[in-house]
Amino acid sequence: MPFYSSDKPDFTIEYQGKNAVSPKTMNSLTTENRGPLIFISTGDLSGDMHASHLVVRLQKLWDEKYPSRPPLRFAAAGSTHLEQVGCDLWEDTTLWGAMGIFEGFKKLPTLLLAKRRLIQRIGRENPDLIIAVDFRAFNMSLLKAVRYRRDRSIRKAAYYIAPVLWWKSGETSERELMGKAIESIRKMPGAAKKGVRDRFEALSELVDLALVAYPFSLDDYKNAGVNYIYIGHPLGQIAQQMAEERKYLGELSNLIDGRRIICIAPGSRLHELKYHMPVLRELVERLMKRYPDLWFFCPVPSPRLEQTIKDGFEFTGKKITFIPDDCYDLMAESDLMIVKSGTSVQLALLLAVPAVTFYKVTSEWMVKIARRFFQDVPYISFPNLLANREIIPELIQSNFTLPNMYIACTELLDDPAVAGHMRQELAELRKMTMAEDPIGDAARALIELLEE
Repeated sequence: MPFYSSDKPDFTIEYQGKNAVSPKTMNSLTTENRGPLIFISTGDLSGDMHASHLVVRLQKLWDEKYPSRPPLRFAAAGSTHLEQVGCDLWEDTTLWGAMGIFEGFKKLPTLLLAKRRLIQRIGRENPDLIIAVDFRAFNMSLLKAVRYRRDRSIRKAAYYIAPVLWWKSGETSERELMGKAIESIRKMPGAAKKGVRDRFEALSELVDLALVAYPFSLDDYKNAGVNYIYIGHPLGQIAQQMAEERKYLGELSNLIDGRRIICIAPGSRLHELKYHMPVLRELVERLMKRYPDLWFFCPVPSPRLEQTIKDGFEFTGKKITFIPDDCYDLMAESDLMIVKSGTSVQLALLLAVPAVTFYKVTSEWMVKIARRFFQDVPYISFPNLLANREIIPELIQSNFTLPNMYIACTELLDDPAVAGHMRQELAELRKMTMAEDPIGDAARALIELLEE
């Protein structure tokens, strides 16, 4: 049963404002005929997807409010989703994404060069509003660089899906855990002595508005004097409406043909695919042999990664249907989601679908160093963090093995009562992140900010 009102916005991803123009055309307009320029900074495919829905809603609201004015113009550091809704891509972020500190270091040269180019481009174009989307480390650094320029390259700045502290273990917060990590780093030879600034104090100076999607850290925002709005999670709104359209269920009904549906999502970053694919390939083979009634599909996060994912599954891939990652109707009807920890497991929560989540990255010796700092953090996936207990099985690092994954999946596939209980728990947790119209609330607040 839908958990949003029937009066929902249209989430068809098209650049559909009645005054909309292509990036090439809008850049050729005279200064007098140009509408406000909004620059959006994402950093991975998840942020790119969220931002694309926001762009559509912003343009629609602007056209309705100011039918005689020139349309909004959008530029972005983004990928295919933003490109599809008419954004002028200043940087392609398809391969930027990295999970964890150590994989992030490997991307550092690429990100530093991109940041430098963006600072220069923002200085030339002088956007009326910059919207950072998730991807905290990069976006905070970029905001600091452009807001503190002498020429004040931007008028306003906002943060969509703003940073929160959400890891908790009992009474131990992420801030306390980070404090332990920072204190350990300071004791290392040659370490910098200057303290690390509190992220919320920094946000109070860097952004005019923070749009918070998660029900965490609201007191931190208030205490730091940040102008913020808690909007709820936009992914739930997007997924629920698109699931109700049943687009892919209709198109693929002959292939599904009454079989149980299994979603398998290996990741959206190249290093994730490298570590995940060998285990997942064998897992699919074993599950197919044990359960002839299973139908597997794989949501592809970007056309640019499709061949890499297909190659990773090798011969097994012939038994898997690969489709775009907006297949929320298939996810909602799935009997099981086998998903990398991240956006995919958030979807399992928001759609209340039984799931097994996993993650493996970098070498074990680096992980041991991280565990020294974060040994009190018991979970990494969103549903378990929200509940502060294990709802969804997490198989992380050395626990991500074929036998462990096989056991976790078969327990849910063999016992409908176990799967049903997980559905109920996820449905209860989902209520903590729900809101009527998160994207619309965000768009209205951003239009008001633009008008100030």
